[in-house]
Amino acid sequence: MCGDFYSITLLPQHNFSSFEAIEAATTVVSMILRIIVLYRVPRSHTNKIKKSVFWSEFSELMERISSSSEKLLLTGDFNIHMDNPSDQETKSFLKSTKLFGLCQHTREQTHRSGHILGLMMSHEGDELVSSCRVGMLVSNHYEIIAELACSKPHRQPKLVQCSKMKDLHPESFMRDLADSEWKNFPAKVNESVDLYNKRLGRAF
Repeated sequence: MCGDFYSITLLPQHNFSSFEAIEAATTVVSMILRIIVLYRVPRSHTNKIKKSVFWSEFSELMERISSSSEKLLLTGDFNIHMDNPSDQETKSFLKSTKLFGLCQHTREQTHRSGHILGLMMSHEGDELVSSCRVGMLVSNHYEIIAELACSKPHRQPKLVQCSKMKDLHPESFMRDLADSEWKNFPAKVNESVDLYNKRLGRAF
């Protein structure tokens, strides 16, 4: 998401103990989109992070943005086996997403182990995600590729100046080039290129 058509702002970050999250806002034409990329730290004997802490902090995150008017795109590695609906943790997560009106779009395995761990979510009423699929395998995870239902930015007119080559007199052009000082260029490459373009432009 780069170029003149989009503006991206990194939002203030909040610290959580059970997951890491980066929030940003981007404007596409008249639509403001809040993007959250989340990574849930797997529970281990070292960190001893309880599941209840994740539910509490995730609810805190969702409650904070629930009053926001921007459309939401929430994605990342949640380390929850969404491919196993009978799993108690999966049931709890589905209950939580339903409570906050979230729609989970990932349907294919996102991890080389065969599980759906990487998720792509949006608010049900936004109708933001047109399609969602997995792509290449990168390390242990597959890419998650989503097509968003947003307006295509209008191209801004750009003024381009060019020389009329048909009106160019070769003999005069060669004399102008010969009269130009092509020696003593700056040591820096970018400065030399700028000077070269200016001298060549004057010759035209």
